[in-house]
Amino acid sequence: LQAAARNQARGFTDLALFEVGPVFAGGEPGEQALHAPGLLVGATAPRDPYGSRRAVDVYDAKADAEAVLAAVGAPQKVQI
Repeated sequence: LQAAARNQARGFTDLALFEVGPVFAGGEPGEQALHAPGLLVGATAPRDPYGSRRAVDVYDAKADAEAVLAAVGAPQKVQI
């Protein structure tokens, strides 16, 4: 969230940020999981005189999640 706030303060209002890394639930080996959180803010398309812009929504986030899963070889029948 800090990265999004910094970018918006600098005038970058349309953002798509994500990060992949381990999340630790305890101090023992095996008590961690790999997470891939993301953040979408602003509009879907770049500023373009020929295109229309709309605010990002949950369906844009779902499409991004499905694209990441497909890129890593996850089965296509994953329910999100």
